[in-house]
Amino acid sequence: MGNPNRSLSRFAAVTVACAAVALLTQCNKNTTAPRQIATSNLSVAANANVLSAVNATPLTFQNAGDVFDPGLANQTFTLTFSNTSSGTPSAAIVFPNLTNSQFTADVTFGSCIFTVKASTTGFLTVGKQIKIDPCTLNAATGGATINQTTNSNVSLLLGSKQSVVVPLPLTVHADGTVTFGSNTLGTVNIGVVTGG
Repeated sequence: MGNPNRSLSRFAAVTVACAAVALLTQCNKNTTAPRQIATSNLSVAANANVLSAVNATPLTFQNAGDVFDPGLANQTFTLTFSNTSSGTPSAAIVFPNLTNSQFTADVTFGSCIFTVKASTTGFLTVGKQIKIDPCTLNAATGGATINQTTNSNVSLLLGSKQSVVVPLPLTVHADGTVTFGSNTLGTVNIGVVTGG
């Protein structure tokens, strides 16, 4: 017959070990690692690489008269960039409330410079250059968790006019860089949130 005291000792040791494991597991459950987030929004001067984020995405603006020509006062317009993989993207601008009224332009930078290459509006003739400053892409990245791709509200500022926001998938990285796909758009500030 075995020693009852030895059996009790083994039972007690197993019980203590199990209790320690349970306590450690509970501690791990109650401990939340700090979470890194973007603490600022993205605002970056437009160039071909930056505009890749809105390539083929129609952007809607109010009051073209404040952007392109006073004769277009109070006219809504949509602006769509294409060919942003080149150094000189193209832009198509449509005025939906005017019959058959639109123009296309080549876009260069140092702000945004639109050179009209075709036009069906009398206000903007072929060859006319329109320089718009500032010309910035803005994204509501504040609060985004790093290394996670999430939809951020993005808009383009042309002079004093901001486009209607569109949601686009952006990723904020640990070093603060913000990417759209494989393209780096700019940088934001990074901070730490604890306990959440």
